[in-house]
Amino acid sequence: MNSLLLDTNIIIDAVSAGILGYLNCSNFSISNLVLNGEVLKQIPNIIPAFNIINETSNELIGATKYISNNKSISLYDAINAVIAKERGMILLTGDQQLIKFARSIGVNCYGTIKVLEMLIDEEKITPTECINAIDKLMSDSSRRVPHSLLKSLKERLMSQYGCVL
Repeated sequence: MNSLLLDTNIIIDAVSAGILGYLNCSNFSISNLVLNGEVLKQIPNIIPAFNIINETSNELIGATKYISNNKSISLYDAINAVIAKERGMILLTGDQQLIKFARSIGVNCYGTIKVLEMLIDEEKITPTECINAIDKLMSDSSRRVPHSLLKSLKERLMSQYGCVL
């Protein structure tokens, strides 16, 4: 599997869903700039165990060029998109503006639903743990994961694995 680059949006979803600890493995990385400039400001008590990527000067210059031409994304979003593009990584985000931008420059993006599916496929969480995570996300009004997609995944898991809560 390709390396996966975490956006702040996915980390906050993971905290809300109670699954952040499952993202602390070798496939998941985060930009040092994003971690220190955005994540730690929003979740000050987080102790990340992700791979931390130090941005290159070329990546920083590229991100700066993108934000000067595209005011709909932040420096943090631009750096994530550039790192993912330059390093052949998949960007994990639920931020629709970032997804649109990243895809426009050739970056593959997955959202929270795909992250949940990957964790099940890799047997990092059980289907029941995933259903519990879905319920937490659906009850958190600050999260923007589409409820229709969460409900669909929950129904599929219950059908496929016979989960009953």
